[in-house]
Amino acid sequence: MVQYCRAPAGVMLIGWYVALIVYVIIRPTASHISCPGNQIYSDCAGCDVACNAQRHNVICTSECRQKCTCQFPSLYMSGDQCITDQQCAILLGETSYKCYLTSVCDVNNICCGDLSSSTCCPTNNICCRNGTTHTCSNVPCAGVRATSRLLFPILLLISLICYLLT
Repeated sequence: MVQYCRAPAGVMLIGWYVALIVYVIIRPTASHISCPGNQIYSDCAGCDVACNAQRHNVICTSECRQKCTCQFPSLYMSGDQCITDQQCAILLGETSYKCYLTSVCDVNNICCGDLSSSTCCPTNNICCRNGTTHTCSNVPCAGVRATSRLLFPILLLISLICYLLT
């Protein structure tokens, strides 16, 4: 037997995407939870790693924790602030820092790359990405488009409004 959904009198069912939009808008998110410093709220955060000389040797379990945490690339805690490995190295008076997993940069250079490959760029350069390739450039990157993580929810909302107006 097939079961059907029934809406209360006067309510029209208009599709799963409306339910998704309502869920995204109503559910508790980072915007509803205040975090200290520049931390963000996460439903599944790992462990926090303090900015100290042993920061690269910390073993973190893979269990989820609902809490305020640092957002990549700011991986280390200094008080209630999230800082990058470069900022941590400078704070500790070190002369170099880890650039992802493949390079070690002087604290006066910027890390450019991703987890599979990286390089160190002079401070006055920009890290440009073209597909999987990262390069240092002293001029703006060619062919870079601004994207937004909010694009999909915005398109869904526009779709809902258009549907309701027709």
